[in-house]
Amino acid sequence: MRWDGMSSIIRFFIAAEDAVAAGMSRADPAGDPDSLEYGNFDPVGMLDDWEAAFLARDADEIAEGGHPTIGGGSRNVPVDGVGVLLAVSPDLVADLADADEARLAEVRARWIQLQSLDGAELHPGTAAELLADIAALAARASESGQGVYCWWY
Repeated sequence: MRWDGMSSIIRFFIAAEDAVAAGMSRADPAGDPDSLEYGNFDPVGMLDDWEAAFLARDADEIAEGGHPTIGGGSRNVPVDGVGVLLAVSPDLVADLADADEARLAEVRARWIQLQSLDGAELHPGTAAELLADIAALAARASESGQGVYCWWY
């Protein structure tokens, strides 16, 4: 996984739209089933890798449009203040929500491969847990007709 070298918090959550997401607290409410918190990695690169794995697209093909973009794994949502707010692409949310365990295993293997091409080592257990957790969040978002967002600060 591409670690950013600095201490950061990455929080994935569900929201109805960009304006609602931008107004949500960056803090992770205790026990919120629609929020996941992690630290110290590049979520843009991770989401792009996942999209490349789901779509069997080359990472360079995704990068040609710049980061982050619609059609990539995520896009920036303008916010005031500290931090970056990302909207996970609707296609990626749908792919995550619809993926069964076998499909998640295929995506995980491709993600680990993409990371190794960048010279990074991604532990299979960490990859499995992160992918499964965010896929479950995407499924809940899809069921409620909402999107998945990520605060990165």
